[in-house]
Amino acid sequence: AGTGGTIGSAFGPKGAVVGAIAGGAICLMFCETDSGEPSDTVAPTIYHCPLTQPYYHAEKLETTVKVEWSRPICFDEDVKWGHPEKVSPPENTGDLFEQGTYSVLYQAADWSNNVQFCDRSDFTVVVTKCFPPPQPAY
Repeated sequence: AGTGGTIGSAFGPKGAVVGAIAGGAICLMFCETDSGEPSDTVAPTIYHCPLTQPYYHAEKLETTVKVEWSRPICFDEDVKWGHPEKVSPPENTGDLFEQGTYSVLYQAADWSNNVQFCDRSDFTVVVTKCFPPPQPAY
């Protein structure tokens, strides 16, 4: 993701995104190819960004739930068709997720370090815990 993304990653996935975007913008203004021509400035296109339902509820007595989504595909004039890299979460489609809120984020980059993001998939895993009723005081 370039130096900007590497430096920004110290602030988590969103920091890496901001760092990569800032680093890419600087390169677009000053980078040239070996021939002196401006480098490729067109970012890849991502198709079929994963859409997840907003909430997943764990079954009775369970603390995790299986979450699945479809992997997107990308197209770029340099590499043609491929699959973007998943940035977050560390879990993969089909894994068991614990209670919490997650964002599925993919990025596609070409040989000229143009980056496109796909991040329309926020979801929350809900675990309902039932406690036994209090015992009556006698």
